[in-house]
Amino acid sequence: MTYYYKNTNNGHVNSWDNLIDSIFSEKSFDNVPAPSNILSDDKHVEIHLQAPGINKEDIDINVKDGILEVSYDGAQEDQSFVHQQIFKDGFYNKFKLSKDLDHKNIEASMNNGILEISIKRKKSLPKSRIKIN
Repeated sequence: MTYYYKNTNNGHVNSWDNLIDSIFSEKSFDNVPAPSNILSDDKHVEIHLQAPGINKEDIDINVKDGILEVSYDGAQEDQSFVHQQIFKDGFYNKFKLSKDLDHKNIEASMNNGILEISIKRKKSLPKSRIKIN
């Protein structure tokens, strides 16, 4: 599984340009990925993303052409903060799924501010030993 930043370049993924754009754009947090962990075993892959204070109904999860996209576009209320460290402007995470994952068998749940996405592996045929003559 490969991790990418937001694809904004006509179908070409360029992590460095997207990172620089997100730093210097007016609304910089909509392209920033949510912090994530990826766990893997022989039966499935799990992706955990931090999403505290975000309603599960507001998060979009899509799969197309082997790419899993997870995004949230939160509109901040126009408030005058004295100090701000909590940002809910949005995030965008993109993962390239390997061919051994079942792209049609994906489940997601929210648990204490962590979005948990589980992707089962396809059942593979057992390896057979080939005798050398």
